[in-house]
Amino acid sequence: MLETIEKILNGVGLNNWLTIIAILAAPWVALFIQAKLDDKKEVKSRRLSIYKILMATRATPLSQEHVKALNMIDLEFYGKSKKYQAVKSAWRAYLHVRIRHSVTTEAEMLQFNKDCDETLTTLLVVMGNALGYDFDETHIKESLYKPGGHVTEENYQSFMRAKLVDLFSEKFSLPMAVKIPLEEAQEQKKLRDLAILFFEKKLSEKSVEQ
Repeated sequence: MLETIEKILNGVGLNNWLTIIAILAAPWVALFIQAKLDDKKEVKSRRLSIYKILMATRATPLSQEHVKALNMIDLEFYGKSKKYQAVKSAWRAYLHVRIRHSVTTEAEMLQFNKDCDETLTTLLVVMGNALGYDFDETHIKESLYKPGGHVTEENYQSFMRAKLVDLFSEKFSLPMAVKIPLEEAQEQKKLRDLAILFFEKKLSEKSVEQ
């Protein structure tokens, strides 16, 4: 029996052995390759999701969706690829503008908004290029619908946040005025006038005595 099996095995050529190994290994190799492709597809899908959210909310950069997408950039675009390194560099530049200083005057507010718009536009262009979209800065800026009310609200929120920071850091104080009801103010005036008359009378009496 063993001799028969040995003869059969010896009769199988190298090419036949390679064919047998390929047939047996093919399903496992296919599964491995498919798993790698699925992982790559999922990563790209998450990156595309971030980009789509940022594009859709670029008119409202203070929205929760926009902020959440920004905070996922370092995680989802992690890697040594030059195009993803460029994305992270553009993100850091935008973040630096957002947090570098507080806004206290209207002129600073205008410059702050300009810097934010420019660095966000650059980020979207760089990210789009990394993901296969050929959008330039002009397209990002002009193909945008942003109601005027959103601009006013964002400016107001930024200004109020800056003022609150200055208030709690004691850079300025709130002006306060004490308002007294008219009747109470009139009563206080009468009392003050009576007190003045009383002291004037006392002073005159002392003068006469002297």
